[in-house]
Amino acid sequence: MKYSFYPSHQEDAERHEGPIIPAMVQNSPEMISTTLPTGNQVTQSLQLTKNFRRWRNLLINKIDGLRAEWETQKSAARNEIDSANEYLERNVFTDTYENRELVVPSAILSLGAFFSGRVLSNPNNWGKSNNILAGRPSILGKVCTSIPSRLLLPFLLAGTVFTQLTPVTANNIWTTFEKDALPKKFTDDSHRLWKEYYVDGLLKGKQNLCRAVNEKLQQNVKFVRENISDRLK
Repeated sequence: MKYSFYPSHQEDAERHEGPIIPAMVQNSPEMISTTLPTGNQVTQSLQLTKNFRRWRNLLINKIDGLRAEWETQKSAARNEIDSANEYLERNVFTDTYENRELVVPSAILSLGAFFSGRVLSNPNNWGKSNNILAGRPSILGKVCTSIPSRLLLPFLLAGTVFTQLTPVTANNIWTTFEKDALPKKFTDDSHRLWKEYYVDGLLKGKQNLCRAVNEKLQQNVKFVRENISDRLK
């Protein structure tokens, strides 16, 4: 028997006659055949082609809409950031020297003060334990580890450090917070109470006491000097 290891020209011709399409599909009015410039013949369904074209247009429109929405959101976010920066520069960061030299170190030291407050208010750092044999914490430890101290001490230390290093910026932050975040009636009442009980009350009483003590000391010193001077005569 003779075997042929090479395909015959007849098989090539039969293989390239065209796509194998059932006659009932090829003769359907829904199908259309088109010859491309390359010479290839394409058979397609009009309804499927129409549906694919519609789905493609819908997908393109959806992508275009999402892209336009993304650009709109980016522009809105950029405008919000610019507005926030302008507002902060106009209302908070008004001191040029503090902005250039002190704000960053003050923020870092305030962060360190906050963590120091967390350490000081941690009960485990004062020997507090459920073990009955463990030492009892001191009065200072009880004060520092109380619930109000654990909530307020870190923020008080951070605020104190920031206020001492950058007083103008800290005052602007507090003023802006009062103006934008707190009700006006609450702000007015707090200012009135602060002025009434602290400025005109405690602070003024302290100043009067210091003045009276200073005057009394001066009078006593004068009296002693006069007595010494009279005895020396």
